Amino acid sequence: VKGPMSTQPLPIVTQISDMKISQVVADKTAVVPGDVVTFYVKAKNDGPSAVTGAKFTFIHPVGFNSQSVMFEGKGCGSESVAVTYNAATRTYSSSLNLPNGCEIGYTIKLVASNTVATGNQNFRAGILRPNDVTDPDATNPDPAVPPTDAQDECTNNGIGGNCNNIRSLNLSYTAAAVCTEQVGGETFTATDGSPKTFVQPATNNGFVFDIYSLDNSFNMRINGVNIASSEIEFQSNGTPAPGINIRFADGDQYEINTPLIYNYSGTASAPLIKVVISPTGAISMYGSKTAGGALFPLELFNGNSFNTIPWNASSSNTIVITQNVVQTTNITGRGYGQNIVPCACYNLPNTSTVGISAQHGITLLNRAGASNGNWPMVRTGAQTVLESNTKGLVITRVPTAGLSAITQPVDGMMVYDTTAKCLKIYTVDTAVPANTGWSCFSTPSCP
Repeated sequence: VKGPMSTQPLPIVTQISDMKISQVVADKTAVVPGDVVTFYVKAKNDGPSAVTGAKFTFIHPVGFNSQSVMFEGKGCGSESVAVTYNAATRTYSSSLNLPNGCEIGYTIKLVASNTVATGNQNFRAGILRPNDVTDPDATNPDPAVPPTDAQDECTNNGIGGNCNNIRSLNLSYTAAAVCTEQVGGETFTATDGSPKTFVQPATNNGFVFDIYSLDNSFNMRINGVNIASSEIEFQSNGTPAPGINIRFADGDQYEINTPLIYNYSGTASAPLIKVVISPTGAISMYGSKTAGGALFPLELFNGNSFNTIPWNASSSNTIVITQNVVQTTNITGRGYGQNIVPCACYNLPNTSTVGISAQHGITLLNRAGASNGNWPMVRTGAQTVLESNTKGLVITRVPTAGLSAITQPVDGMMVYDTTAKCLKIYTVDTAVPANTGWSCFSTPSCP
């Protein structure tokens, strides 16, 4: 017996989440063979729905070798599938559980080999919605096509426009390091909000601004354009809303992971803050977390952003340092331009003229003497001489992964890298801190 017909409402819940890669930055802008590059990658769910199992990927170009990867849930996110690395596809991948508003981070370290092609190298991060979630700018409207690739979802989203699920970063690779020299430059001190103006000659490799001490904010105007859209604020107390708007790319924050900005300082060799302006006008900033400590990449947030500067490579540049006054206000440091110059090298010695006699030597051949015709004075053009026919010279042997265990490297320190199979020297580049590190002796002549 057929009963009466009844209609019941069936609720349909559509899960919508705007997934995005919010950051891809590196601690270097240019690399050479043997360099270790650290990437800071962030992925975020801008909601409104929570997401379970969103696929994350990070792909690097040929010639870079995986060293390490570290996940940070930032107190809100987790990995439903832990991050793994596929050497064949050069891809890190994981699956993420992200509540609404949650942002997580990955710190990825890669080593550049000597097989990388010269020129710009592209590194790409992506995040992909799970099948039960709609992403406003990364969802193929065809229900028969499940989400398998973030780029495909972006390309075929049916609406066009920008897609925030993928973010790329280019680094420049050369077989030999780019060497620079300082041009012009001026040490400065400014107090109580008084602007400081100086004129920098033209340079072909941009400008560097080292800050030794700061209380508690600043901006710079170069050729009429500010480096940031608003004052760069390092302090919360007394600062106009919305407050601090600069932080470390790895997630650390001023006042939480550092002393108050006016309670620690730097020097010419280890500045508190470094601002680097590239020849194209791009801005990079680095900051230390302790007095005289290492520099780490910085990023603007909380509504602030960097501008592109019109840097003059063939005419002078006018730089103005400004500060908003909040109680005690001051800044000290030094600014200077940079030109690319030929690098120092280790060509074969000049043997066309008689060299200077060596005054120091170590020998196992029992033939040292006091007169000029004896050893080591007969060896010329050297600071010291080592000679043996039964012993070899062995310096400290360290794998690439072990270089970070040398906690206090100094300029000029040498080791043999058993992974890269080369003799490496540690160089400190105070002008471009991203270039500081271990590099192979790999070019037997001047570049």
